[in-house]
Amino acid sequence: MRFDLDEKALDFLNERGHRAVTIDLAELSPNCCAGRLPDVRLRPGSPENPEAYRQFHARGIDLHVAKGLRTDKQLRLLVSGIGPFKKLEVSGLNLIL
Repeated sequence: MRFDLDEKALDFLNERGHRAVTIDLAELSPNCCAGRLPDVRLRPGSPENPEAYRQFHARGIDLHVAKGLRTDKQLRLLVSGIGPFKKLEVSGLNLIL
């Protein structure tokens, strides 16, 4: 698998002083009959238990992807939003309900 870091994502991380990003799977529990819903959680920094993650490095950034996440051949970090509402997003993950 390949890890691609968008130029805007690199700027976003550098402006905030982040050298690592962790990608986890979080399960949301809605208050209805839908059951559990998978959601992706991106957070700055390295995980506490690195053995549970696949490690990648690109352009000075370490990416830690939870081993339980199914991925395409390429993961890509991007930035969405404008001004103070910017946030990191990832493409190339397969979430199955």
